[in-house]
Amino acid sequence: MPTRKPETDPIFQSVMNRTHLGMTLDPPIPYNRFVRPMVELPRRLNISSSEFDGMANGMKYIPDDVYYPLCFLLYDYLIAGNGTNAQVRVMNQTTFDHDFAADIQKESKFTRSREETAIRLDAVVLAHELIHAWRMMAAAESSQVVGKKKR
Repeated sequence: MPTRKPETDPIFQSVMNRTHLGMTLDPPIPYNRFVRPMVELPRRLNISSSEFDGMANGMKYIPDDVYYPLCFLLYDYLIAGNGTNAQVRVMNQTTFDHDFAADIQKESKFTRSREETAIRLDAVVLAHELIHAWRMMAAAESSQVVGKKKR
């Protein structure tokens, strides 16, 4: 079911508050990127402040060329929810071989055969995607990733 614009306002505002607070949060966000996010984000996204305000208040559509960079910029400040179902789709071998041909060629020159490199690359790509799925299902924040203590 699509989210209605007015429902996004409190969620976006809470993320913006976390963005502003950064290091004062518990657990702290150690690499806080913003001091004044409502001023800095429009500049980083190459949009006007009024346009950003409309998006932040849920009154204006967020186009993909703003949405995706905004997601990357705000990733560390997101609030974990209940998690969601996730799936991992893998590409067929022909597509994989084509997309990663240059990587396999470079790596195989220095360390191992093309076949062994391709097998290891398969495993790394799968592991990478499984981590994304696990984090979506567990609703894990970046500050709660394995290896970092949660207070």
